[in-house]
Amino acid sequence: GKADVNLIGQFGVGFYSAYLVADKVEVVTKSMQADSPQYKWTSDASSSYTISEDNSDPIEGSGTRLILHLKDDALEYMESAKLEELLQHYSEFVEFPISVWKEKTEYKQVPDEEANKDLPEGEEPKMKTVPETSEDYELMNTNKPIWLRTPNEVTEEEYKDFYQSAFRATYDEPLAHTHFSLEGQIECKSILYIPGMLPFELSKDMFDEDAKNIRLYVKRVFINDKFDDIVPRWLKFVRGVVDSQDLPLNVSREILQKSKVLSIINKRLVRKSLDMIKDIESDEDESKYIMFWNNFGKYLKVGVIEDRRNKDDIVPLLRFFTSSSGEEYASLDQYIENMKENQKQIFYVTADGKEKAQMSPAAEKVRSRGYEVLYLTEPIDEIMIENVPDYKEFKLVDV
Repeated sequence: GKADVNLIGQFGVGFYSAYLVADKVEVVTKSMQADSPQYKWTSDASSSYTISEDNSDPIEGSGTRLILHLKDDALEYMESAKLEELLQHYSEFVEFPISVWKEKTEYKQVPDEEANKDLPEGEEPKMKTVPETSEDYELMNTNKPIWLRTPNEVTEEEYKDFYQSAFRATYDEPLAHTHFSLEGQIECKSILYIPGMLPFELSKDMFDEDAKNIRLYVKRVFINDKFDDIVPRWLKFVRGVVDSQDLPLNVSREILQKSKVLSIINKRLVRKSLDMIKDIESDEDESKYIMFWNNFGKYLKVGVIEDRRNKDDIVPLLRFFTSSSGEEYASLDQYIENMKENQKQIFYVTADGKEKAQMSPAAEKVRSRGYEVLYLTEPIDEIMIENVPDYKEFKLVDV
């Protein structure tokens, strides 16, 4: 029958989105109750629909079959390759199995009848390779969402494999990872990684808008990886997933901002990221932090400039060449440990590169009096150091 109903309200955005690609949708369903008839719901997205008994292929047992009558400009969704692409992007970690009907070609070795016509007795028959095509369902969502398990159930190898698979980083081993839950106003589970090398997309532009670092999932369904507010810019290099059980599947940036959910997630991700960086810094293998600093040091400098809330946690993680450190880096704490008795200031010089800093007459004058000088050798350093007027009880002074 006809009814003045709002189809979106009746069936939800997920179902109604079928009409983006289809002129007509049919839903064939059969109840699990014994001897139940099979029914078909049909609508063309107008304000009307029909329900009738269905005489098409019977559904075994109980279940539902959706039939989309595609629009002329949506025929690409008939191609298994397109469906695979969409499923791997959005439904890679959905709990229930999703399979695609596709054609497979396998190559087999069979005797070559033509070549074996005059084959002498006892000789091995000649073989040839022939294609054999078959059609069958193939399971798409084979990856397991390890963030839903408790951390003590997941091995280091599984964390690494997940990172390399989920972020297409086959040749990168992460420097660190953290696995945790958020509880309270919002409940989420998350895994964050610090890459072992600078992701390719950030090598040309350190704030590349297309760099997909944090993925937001709702009930394992991929929602978006371009929520700029989910982490601050200076953590653009951190990769990970956040999966919420209580957000709606049609969640938008506006919904998140109104509910202050993004702010809550942001604070926790920043805190966990800082904890990872500190763990790398305190590792017995000092080369790990050197590797981290060479790859991501510029991001921490941006954090000092832009993130007032966390600046005091970032500054101790900074590294500099100094007049006494040679080819090694030094932290501000190490500088303070090496200070002369009664020294009240931390001296620094800005220059275009380490060599020019060493040649600075002003720096030479301070060095000649026995003081160590920090070398600030990158363009961003001048802006960064303006945001660090002092450290602990010592003022930073430009020589």
